[in-house]
Amino acid sequence: MPVPLISVLMPVYNGKRFLQQAIDSILGQSFHNFELIVVDDGSTDATPAILARYTDSRLVVIRHESNQGVIAARNSAVCAARGKFFAMMDSDDVSHPERLMYQVEYLKQHPECGVVASRVILVDEEGRSQGRWDDDWNNITSMQIRNFLPRANCIGNSSVMLRADLLRGCGYICQPGVTEDYDLWLRLAADGVCFAKLEKQLLYYRLTPGSLTSQQLGFPSEYQQIRSKKHFLAKSLRQNRWGRFAWQVTLSLGRDLVRLLAKKVFRLLTGNWPDDNRDMLALQLSRTPLIRLIVRLSAFWGAFIPAVNRSGLFFFFPFFHTGGAERVHSDIVNCFNSQKPWVVFTKKSSSRDFYSLFDQGARLFNLWPICKYLYPFSAGIAAGFINRHKQPVVFGSNSLFYALLLPFLKPNVRCIDLVHAFGGGVETYTLPSVTRLDCRVAINQQTRHDLVQQYAESGLDAALAERIVLIPNRVPVPSAIPVKKWNRPLQVLFVGRGSEEKRVHLIGRTARRCMQEGLQVNFMLVGAGADSLDSGDEEYCTVAGHIGDTATLSDIYAAAHLIVITSSREGFPLTVMEGMAQGCVPVCTAVGGIPEHIRHQENGWLLPADDEAVVVSALFEAIVWLNNDRTLLKRLSLASHNYALKCFGGDDFYTQYHAVVLGADCRLKANVDALANSRF
Repeated sequence: MPVPLISVLMPVYNGKRFLQQAIDSILGQSFHNFELIVVDDGSTDATPAILARYTDSRLVVIRHESNQGVIAARNSAVCAARGKFFAMMDSDDVSHPERLMYQVEYLKQHPECGVVASRVILVDEEGRSQGRWDDDWNNITSMQIRNFLPRANCIGNSSVMLRADLLRGCGYICQPGVTEDYDLWLRLAADGVCFAKLEKQLLYYRLTPGSLTSQQLGFPSEYQQIRSKKHFLAKSLRQNRWGRFAWQVTLSLGRDLVRLLAKKVFRLLTGNWPDDNRDMLALQLSRTPLIRLIVRLSAFWGAFIPAVNRSGLFFFFPFFHTGGAERVHSDIVNCFNSQKPWVVFTKKSSSRDFYSLFDQGARLFNLWPICKYLYPFSAGIAAGFINRHKQPVVFGSNSLFYALLLPFLKPNVRCIDLVHAFGGGVETYTLPSVTRLDCRVAINQQTRHDLVQQYAESGLDAALAERIVLIPNRVPVPSAIPVKKWNRPLQVLFVGRGSEEKRVHLIGRTARRCMQEGLQVNFMLVGAGADSLDSGDEEYCTVAGHIGDTATLSDIYAAAHLIVITSSREGFPLTVMEGMAQGCVPVCTAVGGIPEHIRHQENGWLLPADDEAVVVSALFEAIVWLNNDRTLLKRLSLASHNYALKCFGGDDFYTQYHAVVLGADCRLKANVDALANSRF
């Protein structure tokens, strides 16, 4: 029998639910010169029967009579493998059809590289996307991987292909509490092996309670990481193989132990184990007597800062980089630019793209290092300084620091916040301070409804709901609809970030299907990069990247026929408003405040929001329909622009924010209801 170039190693134990998908994804690879070695580790379910159904000669099955554990199963596969390269695969994951081809070509072209992984797509038991693994996503180059490994794992085991001699020479170590793949990467990195990672997403990495990744002897991941590092360092000492990489692991282990000790002290003081989410951890800390004492002592010194904000207006926003929320925040600040308000940015911005939008008369303070690294002293100093003013007004949005500051502001300080959308986490960390807010602004009725429901479920006073007011966002709207070319191929546009909830990959999948079906449709992505698409789908879209010039972006809107949103959650996207202002027909998932403004086949097109396959199918059908019925397309375009002209322009935005911020009357119910009822 010819020796295969690649051996794919797959352990399985009671994996009947996903085993067939995993095997089929390998046997269906575009690259054919491989063997698939499946080690059945004593399964007691239908796993043996599933394996018996396959007749493909490339499939080799090894059976353990009793369950010996995943590491023994992996090592059995290594011993039986004949290939020059080994590809890892778990029995609940799914490989992209071209995974083996891409990875083997990379190793052939880069003889200096020993291990090549790929980015992974996290999916749940039903195959629905669960976003991305940040550590995997952010560490791509060999240097990034090598520098990050001493801290934590950043490589999905099932995404890896490596040279066979590397694994035959060391194998997986069976040690209680040690993560076998992370231990292997540490040992290989210490030996100077070069790691690489393809930017393509070539593996669907399934997150399930019973997955092989989750079956780790019952140890919490935090302890696994510490034990893996301790095991690696102990072995390095015994073998006298101590080097720079081992020192890096030692320093990281020290940080881990200090962090674990701090968590235990936290639990001792509060009775609760600290939350791994940093925002929630900060909230937990803010409620402890020690932190509250530090804030109050720091506030004493904040009162002596030799400066004064003569406007009395303080705005707290996270960023000034590109984003719909950032554009709205700048519009709010500019309602008061003649008064020269102070604006504090509390998180690190990725660019200065929108800095100039805020810099129209306001005083800007980019204090994110102080807010982040000097907390709780920074919160106390800010509270003391603000409390010193006679009738100050503070306004915040999407800022954890602002939520931590609120409890320490005096009653004479008018406190307001803005909630763009429910479900992003902001509503959770502001909940403890809701009673301190004099007014909350929601941009749509759905967000207001969700907040009221949250108050009720949390047992808060129903009267607090009266403080929530509706102020829709605004965009410039030309009085006449731009002239569009209706006889050209359909132009489909997405504008926005490639963040998890945007699900831009669904647009890429739709573009691929349009190409496969022979439709002449052009897709353009502005803002989101190719890395937000499934591997290979970038060839079906024009990826324009970030466009900061307003006139250029306006021209792109004017040339487009459809503005598409496939998000799992939203408020009401500013990009949809901008597109409608330019006569684009909005084709959007019916989430958040979108259905408040878009009526199906009246001024746009609504898509189902949940199942990703259903979203892609519905988006494809909408594109086919509108592409074939240009009369309907023109009518929806005109209705979209007319709606924007009626509801998104004008001076209501400025008038309402002046009323809310300056306290003319927070109860704008009559105006809210009138505004909602007048939309159609």
